[in-house]
Amino acid sequence: MSKRRTENLGFGAPPRDLLTQLDQARVLRRIDLAELISTFRHEWRLAERAKVDVLLDWLLEHTRLRELSIHSELRGSATRYVWGEASPLQIAASLAPSGYFCHSSAASIHGLLTYNPETIYINREQSAKPTPDGPIMQEGVDRAFAKKQRMTQDVYSWNTGRAAILNGKYSGRLGVERRALEDSRFEFDVAGIERTLVDLTVRPDYAGGPGQVLEAFRRAQGTVSTMRLLEVLDGLSYRYPYHQAMGFYMQRAGYGDVDLTLLRAKGISLDFYVGYGIGERDFNADWRVHFPKHL
Repeated sequence: MSKRRTENLGFGAPPRDLLTQLDQARVLRRIDLAELISTFRHEWRLAERAKVDVLLDWLLEHTRLRELSIHSELRGSATRYVWGEASPLQIAASLAPSGYFCHSSAASIHGLLTYNPETIYINREQSAKPTPDGPIMQEGVDRAFAKKQRMTQDVYSWNTGRAAILNGKYSGRLGVERRALEDSRFEFDVAGIERTLVDLTVRPDYAGGPGQVLEAFRRAQGTVSTMRLLEVLDGLSYRYPYHQAMGFYMQRAGYGDVDLTLLRAKGISLDFYVGYGIGERDFNADWRVHFPKHL
């Protein structure tokens, strides 16, 4: 039904409980909003017999509810229903309700970055897959890291923000925590500080490159647990020796011998890289890692 056709419908004030739920949710998909209206329709005496779609249009016309159009070149347009004002984090979270903020978004939440990232990153984990077996060879490592890092194409934009969905490796949400953000009113799932440092090491371009990853390790010093960091890394079961890149970052950031010894205990048997497609580079013999010359 057109909004203009709802102007003369006398439904009266919506139920207070419905308005409370809308204020708490802030951003909803159409299916969720329709379900919410259905839940409280019996309390909305003058609108009890009206169709849900009619009530939705009426709310758009007469209340703080508004439509938000979101664009994706990969998946086409999407619509969200926003009650009053909603932050970019709230809008982004509605795009992947089972996901959690990761990479530069999580790093920013933890205060690990020197800049405010324009893109919000959300990890929506894949289903569990068999772990590849067999040893990794130096030639394979060199070939993989000579290329540019693959970047997600699942990107969404709207008038005040931009979000990208990452289909990350299944981990059972390892190292993810629930945090109250934005004046403690709203809670979100966020990669914890140890998980964030692992994620940045694995995919540095989602944080601005190795220079920002080094800064994140520097800012995390005194807060991060190296034991927990290794537990998360081991739990993710990566084939590549990312602990060598972590050791390089932590040594550069001034971590103590105890932390570095824990990382060295995992062994150093291959030459590795702190990023993909590095141009001019140097080599750190302690950790056997290639790194950008300017780092």
